[in-house]
Amino acid sequence: MKKIAAIFLALSMALALGACGQKNPAGGSAASGTANTPGKKTVVKISMTEGLNSSTYARAVEFGEKVNADCGDLFDFQIYPNDQLGSYHDVNVEAINGTVEMIIGGLSTNLDPRGSIAYTPYLCTSLSKVDYYYGEDSYIYGLVNDIADGMGLKFLGFDISGMEGMAIRGTLPDNPLDPASDKKGLQIRTTGSPMPQALMTALGYIPLNVAWNEVYSATQSGMINGFLGANAGSAYNQFRDVIDYYLPIGFAVDANRIVLSGKFWDSLTVEQQESFSKHAKEIFEQSIEQTKAEEQDYFNKLEEAGVTVVELTDEDYEALAAIARENCWPELINTFDQATYDELMSFYNQ
Repeated sequence: MKKIAAIFLALSMALALGACGQKNPAGGSAASGTANTPGKKTVVKISMTEGLNSSTYARAVEFGEKVNADCGDLFDFQIYPNDQLGSYHDVNVEAINGTVEMIIGGLSTNLDPRGSIAYTPYLCTSLSKVDYYYGEDSYIYGLVNDIADGMGLKFLGFDISGMEGMAIRGTLPDNPLDPASDKKGLQIRTTGSPMPQALMTALGYIPLNVAWNEVYSATQSGMINGFLGANAGSAYNQFRDVIDYYLPIGFAVDANRIVLSGKFWDSLTVEQQESFSKHAKEIFEQSIEQTKAEEQDYFNKLEEAGVTVVELTDEDYEALAAIARENCWPELINTFDQATYDELMSFYNQ
């Protein structure tokens, strides 16, 4: 009986490992990628922009559990929230070199100026339209896939964590979204992209490029008076104790890119690649529904934490979209090229 039990156990273990353990015909294998090193799990470091308490973090944990369930618990997923491993650019370089295996965040505009195209302002003005504008059949999805591939990364899809808003520390200007109102030199953090910089300038603020992992300290110290880029969840989870006002202006869809290091991807077996891809697609679908359900809850939590959420009207959103399209969209041509701009506008029916 002991022999039969031992044989049964061995067969069970072989089947579990075999589910994700065949050789990758593209060149990767268990040996070359260390993905199946006997007795040792393969570390998968995940660099993440969102915070520890975010739904994005919870989805990443679930992602790792599902992949390991498919692949015989071969991987040690180590998640680093709040850009702990460095800025967009830094972790992109690390992923290209193979020292960071996975990113749920941004693509470096230093490596490709089109890296920020998923954040083009007011292409999508509602979470109800995200699936159409960011799904696998969208222009943005295909373009981001090409951009990542050109960097040596493997794009697996988007994690949607909200619509980006604007936060202010200190006194809120009168009519804060009116281009004609006096902002008294308030400095607002943006990315290095000319599009958010153009919007802040048009609204009367002074844009200042600050890396996302430095925004908290810059706001706390008074180096900046506020920042663009936080969705309701990140405003609450990461910044509620250093901001006084949150304006849900819906500047852009907060669409974190899910990418793997190309070197790590090539080390995986076909079955492992299929598992990573399948569960990344599930993240996209889950993130849309969860974000819809959570946004109002985060507005309430911000208010309870002492942060005033400025209520906007439909007319406010329409005015902001008009300002963005006049001041930001021409930057698409300057940043990318006329052909990319024309293709993007064609898909989005503008």
